[in-house]
Amino acid sequence: MTLLLDHVIDRLRALPAETQDEIAAKILDVMDSSEDLYILSPEEERDVLAGFAESEAGEFATEQEVREALDSYKR
Repeated sequence: MTLLLDHVIDRLRALPAETQDEIAAKILDVMDSSEDLYILSPEEERDVLAGFAESEAGEFATEQEVREALDSYKR
């Protein structure tokens, strides 16, 4: 099991049983309907885990930072 999947499962365990079942059903739907699932590279997996850690620590971009990032694509 990858670190990312292990992290997600740990978080799922904290959810109510009904929510766990809903998410599990959606995962099974994706697995049954998709032949080619995207596999994260080790670097992408590290980035995702770092994002989870930042989120859990309450480290979010400010509204101004988000606005500036979005505006950079308009140029």
